[in-house]
Amino acid sequence: MSDEATLGTLVVDGRDASYRVWVDALAVDTEYPAKLALVSCAGPQTTIKSLAALLNERNLRVELNPEVEGMDGYTYRGIERSDDGYRCYRHRLDFDTFHLVAVAKTEGLLPALSTEALWQELTSPRYTTPVLRDWIGWLEEYLKGKKYLKPLTCFGCRSGILQMSDENLDEVVEYGIREGQLKVA
Repeated sequence: MSDEATLGTLVVDGRDASYRVWVDALAVDTEYPAKLALVSCAGPQTTIKSLAALLNERNLRVELNPEVEGMDGYTYRGIERSDDGYRCYRHRLDFDTFHLVAVAKTEGLLPALSTEALWQELTSPRYTTPVLRDWIGWLEEYLKGKKYLKPLTCFGCRSGILQMSDENLDEVVEYGIREGQLKVA
């Protein structure tokens, strides 16, 4: 494995402008229609500022260079923006070069799919079901198996989305306790 980061190019078309930027991380929810969940990219300051504004515009089309490793060999054309909009973070890298990280405000989006991120989501105000830390391993496997927790198609990152209601989590915990998978001290 090389020490060099793999970069792809991202083409973003809006109503009045089109931008091409370098991308080092990208997550797409490929359920139809495909939605952009996360992007980390770099480019000239004016391009990055415009791109951050464009991500919150309704008419948006995203295309990922198909040469990018890790995107399952698909050519992603016509990726739509998240209906919930984005949190955008910009940082200056060098003279006239800026970095942008845009994360969709989608409920249940885990920009870093990990046990810790799942724990934080399950214990957030979104859910009222009591969950013990010791249960997280079983819950993670069970939720993946039932497709409540699904990994997104990613390049340069590992993201996922937790799509379940508070009632669903109640049922899962109840099932786990009833079947002896989850123990209450």
